[in-house]
Amino acid sequence: LGYFQREADFLAETRFANLPAVRRLSGGGTLIHDRELTYSLTLPPSQRVLGRPVELYDLVHTSFVQVLDRLGIGVRQRGSTVHPQAEPLLCFAREDEHDLVLFGHKVLGSAQRRRRGAILQHGGLVLEASVVTPELPGIGDLCPGADLSGLEQKLVSQVATSLSESFVSEQLTTAELTRVARLSVESYSSLARSGRQSA
Repeated sequence: LGYFQREADFLAETRFANLPAVRRLSGGGTLIHDRELTYSLTLPPSQRVLGRPVELYDLVHTSFVQVLDRLGIGVRQRGSTVHPQAEPLLCFAREDEHDLVLFGHKVLGSAQRRRRGAILQHGGLVLEASVVTPELPGIGDLCPGADLSGLEQKLVSQVATSLSESFVSEQLTTAELTRVARLSVESYSSLARSGRQSA
């Protein structure tokens, strides 16, 4: 769930009744993590793109556009949109000007949270429609036969290039794994309090 979403609205959707759920630090709509690629990017206060939130959205989303274009998948930024007074529950049923769309369907959405000058941006790229949300197609449904092999590494490489950074792949340390286990119990075992406490 997005940080500001009501738990009751999620629980009222019977098709989601058996799904595990947590509340994330950023706002926006509910994400169903199934048949999609989730990304998360955390940058320190010193990173040059932190001037305005839109700059990081544009940088990351442009990176996705470039990679997908090279694969023959013509996603584009949505552009201006009108937000209804009552937003849909699901992220991919909502519209935002920064969304990436394919044949009119939202396939990439992102959200941000800033703390102490640092920024977290994360989002999801729908690869195929989930069995619980068949109304939300992914790029594999809209471009059948597209070769998505190596997509993750291609995206990581393009985002790093766009940031003028180099990313290094590492395993989590024992201390980090211990902290993850502690947080999963203390902060994320209950939907009511998940995402509401500092990590």
